[in-house]
Amino acid sequence: ASKLRLDWVVVAADVGVYQEVAGDRLVPALGVAAQCRGRRKIETLLRILEATHFDLVLSDVDNVFRRDPFAKGVNLGDLIRAHNFDYIFQEEPKELNGRPDSQHVALGDAGGTGFSFVAGSRKPKSVQAWFATLLAEFDLSQCGDEKTVFWKVLNALRLSHGGTKHETHAFQCVGMCGQPQVCKAKMGETLEYCAMDPLVHVVGGEDTSISQLVTYHANDASSEVKIKKLQTMKLWAATQQLGSAGQPPVSGSGEQRGEQSKPAVSADQPTSPHEISEEDKRIQGVVQKRVGVYADKAAHSEFGKVLLLTSANAAYFPVYRTWECWASRHGLDWAVIANDDEAYRQLGPDQGIAVIGEKVSGMVGWGSAKLDHLGRNKYAVVLSIMRLSGVDVIFSDADNMFHRDPFAQGVSLGDLIRSQKYDYVYQEELQKRPDPSHVAPGDGGNTGFWYAAGSRKPHIQTFLAVALAEVDRVQASNHTFRPSWQWPWRR
Repeated sequence: ASKLRLDWVVVAADVGVYQEVAGDRLVPALGVAAQCRGRRKIETLLRILEATHFDLVLSDVDNVFRRDPFAKGVNLGDLIRAHNFDYIFQEEPKELNGRPDSQHVALGDAGGTGFSFVAGSRKPKSVQAWFATLLAEFDLSQCGDEKTVFWKVLNALRLSHGGTKHETHAFQCVGMCGQPQVCKAKMGETLEYCAMDPLVHVVGGEDTSISQLVTYHANDASSEVKIKKLQTMKLWAATQQLGSAGQPPVSGSGEQRGEQSKPAVSADQPTSPHEISEEDKRIQGVVQKRVGVYADKAAHSEFGKVLLLTSANAAYFPVYRTWECWASRHGLDWAVIANDDEAYRQLGPDQGIAVIGEKVSGMVGWGSAKLDHLGRNKYAVVLSIMRLSGVDVIFSDADNMFHRDPFAQGVSLGDLIRSQKYDYVYQEELQKRPDPSHVAPGDGGNTGFWYAAGSRKPHIQTFLAVALAEVDRVQASNHTFRPSWQWPWRR
């Protein structure tokens, strides 16, 4: 892919991927790790479709690109470029029954799910409803095989001949290229799909004489057999020259173009200075200066990898200055997320961190959509701090005042952090003063005052990234206000 100068993202199915692939190329797989891989894949793709309305090309990593599959004159690229299809798939060896001849026509009733195209921009609501149906079928089948579930849903629609009415926005009919029309419906209600040319986008076999071969999918085999197949097809040797960054030193790669190759970014290892942007360098500089919670760093070494963080815009500065007064009284040190340019100017570059996301000025009331952006900014900055510096973060809204030192020995928060037992410490939302026997159920809480251990387990970055993905999904789908405290609790 690098040789062809392509760009891509990787759905990270587990935390080990973070140790091999640069962080700005990763999308965390959604769902619970114990859930089946197919369901997590479909849920992740659905959230991407909801948040972006982008078209997606999906490729398993055992599907190797010998030539550019998106070039003009190449089957897949031309099918995508035609803008006629909502879904493009690859047939499997059992459907092909050996090497097909040039007259082969796909039936459209079966295929693989490891190399496909989904048009998220053409009929977005219908495509999203289709993927939601796939998720529901996974749950009904108690996490069945991905291909089986996928084609069960598509074939049920195909065989209904348009006679079954589904939920609003869902497809009512299908139209397969090269096949007779099986039903009639409005174009927006018809799933239009097509198969790739199996002589161009080859799957399964080991026939090295196929001259038109552009991509080769070594599927339906164990890992060892996949490797042997790729070796037979002369597609494995190049991968053996991959460096730690996962970038092959071949013509067209970053090194050949005179660019610096980027080493992998581990989720639990800070990014080194030569790899990062000027904006990231500024964040690192603030973290290095302010980390430690207290101004007297030597006296509180147990907080040496902990950063105290708050946020404000210029209109909120009267509240922030009050917070600052109490924090200074306890000898604390901290950084501030500046939600607008004036706040950053007043804070200065050694304490202010410019917002990552949408700048928000003015006083923002409860129920305002702008509050969503403030909440999102908070998570985006914390995630960036953890990625760059690997520190723990204590976040406090500026209206959360420290009457006494919350990090002192014998005080709940300080002792919880000092125990080094927890990845996340939060504050409940209580309607009245609890009695001494109160025990938190752990199913909801506030996100205006919390601690996240960025140095303890790299999974915390995935957790925060999922919270970000959730608010992006909500904002993109219906623009409905959702308080930031709800985001992490949905997961």
